[in-house]
Amino acid sequence: ARQRTSISKVHRVEGVAIYLTSQTEGVPPALLHNLKHNSVLHKRVILLTVDTALTPSVPSEQRIKAQALGDGIERVVLRFGFMETPHVPAALALLPDPPAPMETTFVLARQLRPSTSLAVILMPVASAFRVRCARSKQVRLAGAPCPARSFIQSWFRCT
Repeated sequence: ARQRTSISKVHRVEGVAIYLTSQTEGVPPALLHNLKHNSVLHKRVILLTVDTALTPSVPSEQRIKAQALGDGIERVVLRFGFMETPHVPAALALLPDPPAPMETTFVLARQLRPSTSLAVILMPVASAFRVRCARSKQVRLAGAPCPARSFIQSWFRCT
């Protein structure tokens, strides 16, 4: 049985951490991973989502939506039009209490959709390695298996 820890019992460090996430709900896996392995949170945590609108541009008054979640954690959604180039630091400066750039840590992690299988993602990579290894004279002359292919094959056996 897993124990639930209150957020108030977690050690907090100075500064701001901005976790970039595609989800507008829930907790980003990168935050959970950081909390699990480092057992600390920054004093201020921003869960940031950058959204592309269906319009060419978004007025500056509609660009940012911030919601305080409590305990120094807030969710921020930045909206940009599909013709605009997102400038995240400039948009974050629109916050009532903008984070200081030199006190801010940005955390970015790749999130896979739950329906996406790792095997489906890596299969084209494995095929590309197989072709490249088969054409490599060095690998054929040495008679050794391709290290990349054996890594991918062992990965699939483990998953």
